[in-house]
Amino acid sequence: MKISSEYIPHLRFKDKNGKDYPEWEKIRLGELITHKSIRNKNGEINRLLTVSNLHGFIEQSEYFNNHRIASRDTLNYKIVERGDFAYNPSRINVGSIANLTEFDIGIISPMYIVFRCSNNLNENFLKHILKTHYFQHLIKTGTLGSVRDSLDFSTLADFKLKIPCIEEQEKIADFFDTVNNKLNLLEQQKYQFEQYKKGLMQQIFNKKIRFKDGGGYNYPNWQTYRLKELLTYEQPTRYITTCKQYCEKGSMPILTAGKTFILGYTNESDNRFTKLPVVIFDDFTTSKQFVNFEFKVKSSAMKILKFNKNIRPKVIYELLTQIQYKPRGHKRHWISEYQYLQISIPAIKEQERIEQVLNILDKIASIAKTNIIYWKLYKKGLMQRLFIQ
Repeated sequence: MKISSEYIPHLRFKDKNGKDYPEWEKIRLGELITHKSIRNKNGEINRLLTVSNLHGFIEQSEYFNNHRIASRDTLNYKIVERGDFAYNPSRINVGSIANLTEFDIGIISPMYIVFRCSNNLNENFLKHILKTHYFQHLIKTGTLGSVRDSLDFSTLADFKLKIPCIEEQEKIADFFDTVNNKLNLLEQQKYQFEQYKKGLMQQIFNKKIRFKDGGGYNYPNWQTYRLKELLTYEQPTRYITTCKQYCEKGSMPILTAGKTFILGYTNESDNRFTKLPVVIFDDFTTSKQFVNFEFKVKSSAMKILKFNKNIRPKVIYELLTQIQYKPRGHKRHWISEYQYLQISIPAIKEQERIEQVLNILDKIASIAKTNIIYWKLYKKGLMQRLFIQ
């Protein structure tokens, strides 16, 4: 059924004659996909697959570090073939849905729902639709009030989507594949650079690479210190945010020492930490982050480590990241053990030379990060213009 021009997206592709494709149609998804439930009755297929939120279909042994999680009796497992989609009905709201492209065939837990696109729905086009805000809204609505927030196939099939003709679907999918390839390339380059920096720092701190002074001579031998001689700590209690719901934007970041680093933002103006730079140190996991901007914190489960005089902060932080230490037990580690660990540091003049290298590397890393952010925003803008929400 053709619908009004309000269902024409803001940005369109042209056909080979330079003309617009037909208007998009509002179609029940069940008319474009087919439910599959073929079982591994003969037990002939033994490639066990699972769906990762980040990586799509992967072999179960890889996902669970070579441990077999599935039952040894896989006769009731569902067969998935190249091109099939599968999703966990209780976790589709967090992205547990994928299209099988890596393998020709495999089996997956019977709890998964498997379906396949008809000839009128391009697989790659559907993959991009799955990431739109509109589809996420449909999932949220479809799971509301259901058992364990579960989305069964009949509810999925009742979703109504605005779909272009197959030729325009293919062009949109190909275009976004190109954008994704660019993003993947930038992510790979960023990772490779991080590995290069890591290797270079290891060589410098293992003294395999040494700097020379102005006369071409080696700097003095490195001296060994306990961490408490280089860093003093402050409890973060006064800097804990009172905000219960963090904002995506705001004047003040709320930090954690873990990988997430910036948990969100608040507009609180009082009791912010301003004496920079510092290291925030998770007292239980010993994770650490270098911070050179004002901040507030989530909780007291950390120490704020301040640099003593006559040392270069970035160099000492990089040396901290080289420490091999495995936390034992659920306890606070800085006072009990960590502050007594020893590291060797170069003379201040050599620290300054190392810091110059670090500044150059950090600038390159910042450019790489900015490029990725730009392309992600570019893609987001295109999705808003190429898809009808």
